[in-house]
Amino acid sequence: MASAPAFVTTIVTRNGELFAGDAISTIAPGQEGYFGVKANHAPFMVALGIGELRVTTPDNQNHYFAIAGGVAEVQDNALVVLADTGERALDIDVARAEEAAERARTRLFGEGPEEEVELTRAEVALTRAMNRLRVARHGR
Repeated sequence: MASAPAFVTTIVTRNGELFAGDAISTIAPGQEGYFGVKANHAPFMVALGIGELRVTTPDNQNHYFAIAGGVAEVQDNALVVLADTGERALDIDVARAEEAAERARTRLFGEGPEEEVELTRAEVALTRAMNRLRVARHGR
């Protein structure tokens, strides 16, 4: 059986490169929902949301990343993801992510000290922490 055609995928954050190599498919979280890319995809650029990014390589291995924000561009049979933040599933510190989720829940639901809290920030923090925990399951 012939393998699917590949395209170059690069995932970069401010802290460095998370992935660079050939892929046969990539699924990523756009701000308006998830999108997929395969070889010879039409050019486009999209704002990224918070979610799981999955890269399938030509050897049918899946690589999982927790990302939040940034942009992705497809052009000339290549996908470039410039994520505001991102981690490989294997690198996620589950205990730290659980602590972040608990802090965000405390801010949202008032179980901690009385203080004015920006709800939007707490909601985003909880969403990011829950995404990291979900993605971390792929690395275990």
